[in-house]
Amino acid sequence: MSVTVFVEFPLTEDGAQQVIAWANSDDGEPVTKKQKGFKSVQSYLAQDNKTVMMVMEWDSIEDHQAYYRFRQQQGVDEFIAPLLEGEIKVLYATAVQKPKDN
Repeated sequence: MSVTVFVEFPLTEDGAQQVIAWANSDDGEPVTKKQKGFKSVQSYLAQDNKTVMMVMEWDSIEDHQAYYRFRQQQGVDEFIAPLLEGEIKVLYATAVQKPKDN
């Protein structure tokens, strides 16, 4: 069963715009889509214009974590760290199956 990954980035307003621009660049989503286990990604900007949330679907937690290590090797932490106003939050979840009607 696939896993949904919710990532919340508490950023400055300028930082949020930089992260969105990066996600939409040739180094952002197109590179992510090529990673093992990737299924989908959608980015959201909260009403405060500072919080960026990414909702991703991966085949497994391990695939997402391997992807994150890949991004770390590329320097993503150094890019994002000065833009943050708090800690990044990551939540892994699986869909709840609805009971069948009898």
